[in-house]
Amino acid sequence: MKFSNRFFSFIFISLSILIHHACSVNVDQNKYLNVKMLATLIAPESATGSFDPVSQKYTLEGIYLSPDPTTGEEIELFDADPKEFTIIERSQIIFSKEIDSNWVGENFDKLTIRFNSEVTGTSKFTDDHSFTLSDDASTDVNYETSFQVEKGQGLEAIIKVQWKNTVVQDANDEESYNMSAPAFDFSVSLN
Repeated sequence: MKFSNRFFSFIFISLSILIHHACSVNVDQNKYLNVKMLATLIAPESATGSFDPVSQKYTLEGIYLSPDPTTGEEIELFDADPKEFTIIERSQIIFSKEIDSNWVGENFDKLTIRFNSEVTGTSKFTDDHSFTLSDDASTDVNYETSFQVEKGQGLEAIIKVQWKNTVVQDANDEESYNMSAPAFDFSVSLN
């Protein structure tokens, strides 16, 4: 079977058009603020135990960004009912929101993640540990380093829960173990 130059030209032009069309498909350019949380095997300064948790259950109550570029007030990002989630030693997204176009080019001084202070956890000894993060009903984890939202960039906020050695054997009861509060390492970066 013999193909003419005209046939090859047709194939070449058709493929060129298809490739050009595929490369110019409109891609979603929306960027997001993603808040991730994970446990790390780093001991907080207050850790006195010899064992690590398996998981901890937190309740997200609020997320705030400040200051608002137009009003100077705090921007409430999470306005839903409290959200319960369990963390382990693997990163998970606990909140995601599309970045408002009004934020682009603006500087922010603070990102606050608010949790209910009552936390439960599991260890290899029991699945019913509980502790409080603070004496208040809610506890804020704050990122207080100035950052700017840039065009075409998303934001990634990562809360690393430092929980190593926060499970301790009760001195009065060898069969009982207690879990203490971890420390938090909070960072924000462009992605």
